[in-house]
Amino acid sequence: MSVWHGDLHKRKPTGGKRNPYRGKRKYEMGSFPTETVLGEHKTRVSRRRGGNIKVRLVSAKWANVSDPETGETKRVEIIRVIKNPANVDYDRRGVIT
Repeated sequence: MSVWHGDLHKRKPTGGKRNPYRGKRKYEMGSFPTETVLGEHKTRVSRRRGGNIKVRLVSAKWANVSDPETGETKRVEIIRVIKNPANVDYDRRGVIT
């Protein structure tokens, strides 16, 4: 199953149904979100439109943390995920966003 970002089924201003004049295109395909978890550093490379590549982080062990008071940035090890405000299910599963 794939994620598709095309929209051929818009309705007319009158509310009537408009029939699509063409099929789906490969460049309209999307992808499922990469839910980064805690673990050894692991990436996944995927080919995108125009031959470009996207590097997705599958799992991470380290993070760059900035201290706003001193302006200092350090590379620190992530021990565990305590809270994730993006989604309550991410707390339980330990997903980093």
